[in-house]
Amino acid sequence: PLNSSMSLPRFLLKSLKGGERNAILTGNELKHLKANRIKSGQDIELFNGSDIFQKGTITHIDRATAHVQFFEQELSTEISKNYSTANQTNITLAVSLPKGDRCETLLEKVTEMGLNAIIPVGMSRSVLELKSKNRVDRFNRIIQQASMQSLCPQVPVLYPLMTFQDLVGKELKNHSLVLWGCMPSEIQYSPTPIYQYLKDNTDTPESVLLLIGPEGDFSNKEKTLLMEQNATPVTLSNNILRIETAAISMVNSAMSAWNHR
Repeated sequence: PLNSSMSLPRFLLKSLKGGERNAILTGNELKHLKANRIKSGQDIELFNGSDIFQKGTITHIDRATAHVQFFEQELSTEISKNYSTANQTNITLAVSLPKGDRCETLLEKVTEMGLNAIIPVGMSRSVLELKSKNRVDRFNRIIQQASMQSLCPQVPVLYPLMTFQDLVGKELKNHSLVLWGCMPSEIQYSPTPIYQYLKDNTDTPESVLLLIGPEGDFSNKEKTLLMEQNATPVTLSNNILRIETAAISMVNSAMSAWNHR
């Protein structure tokens, strides 16, 4: 087997419990394995999407199954220590998703950065509705594949579509800090450039909610509700950013400040 410190192709196996001597991949898990041209005899890594990681060798692969035998040193409960997310900030992105390829780009790129959850939010000026199960399934596949490709220690949770009212009334209280993207020209909200905010506030929060509005911006009513809930307005650029650009920028800033030290 390869040295355990080396990076191996990673594949999701949600049923992985840790400590097993072998595993069998079928269905979509097998399909993804074959799409990456993995052959019998190759070493791979399996993970359950959160805290269990095991490396092993493909011992047999056919039309219906792929068999993995784990390395001996991978059979203990110590296997997830190298991927520990202890003492890291839990980062959630709440966003009014754009349409088409831009939405998929957003999901892929913020996932690669290693955040914990993504909440699609329906706002007064939102354009994308998540009524189709096929679309939700596709979004989850994009997130899973991005997690595997980037070797993230976990797969972000994609929440069901949430109304802005439920976000403000129920979700905000679950986070110790809420930052929302604001334009520099909106001086009535006294926004702070995000780099300045992160420089001035050095404490590490337990959980952060990052909020990005639709391309038409939050409505005045939505901004008022955020301010009433003590959410903090921050600016990301002097320019007008598309939703996916703003989301990627904001997540990258937060991850760099709290989880990539």
